[in-house]
Amino acid sequence: MQLQVTLDEIVSNVIKYAWPEGGSHEIRIRITVEGGKVKVDVADDGMSFDPRDTAPPVLPPSGQRRRPGGVGLHMVRQLMDAFEYARIDGWNHSTLTKQCIIGTHTK
Repeated sequence: MQLQVTLDEIVSNVIKYAWPEGGSHEIRIRITVEGGKVKVDVADDGMSFDPRDTAPPVLPPSGQRRRPGGVGLHMVRQLMDAFEYARIDGWNHSTLTKQCIIGTHTK
C-alpha cells in the first residue's frame, strides 16, 4: 500500500507540473522485483525537476491551520526505503525502493 500511495504522488506531480506548455508527452513506469525489494522507476520527458530537493513542510504557528498541499514528497521520503533521482537524456527518473517479503502469501 505504501508503494501505491507514493507512486500516485509521484505520477500526480508529473501530470500537474512537468509540462507547463502542455502538448503530448510520456510517462513510463517500470516495476522490478528482486532480492527482497520492489523498485519503481517513474520516467517522464518533462522539465528537469529533482523531487528530493523539495524542502520539508513547515508547520504553521500554534493555533493556525495548515494550508493544504506541500506534504506529498515529504511523505514519499518517509514511506520509501530509498528515493533516487537522475536526469538521463532529457528524461526525469524518480526511483522508489521498498523492502518487502516476496513470494509468500496466505489463504
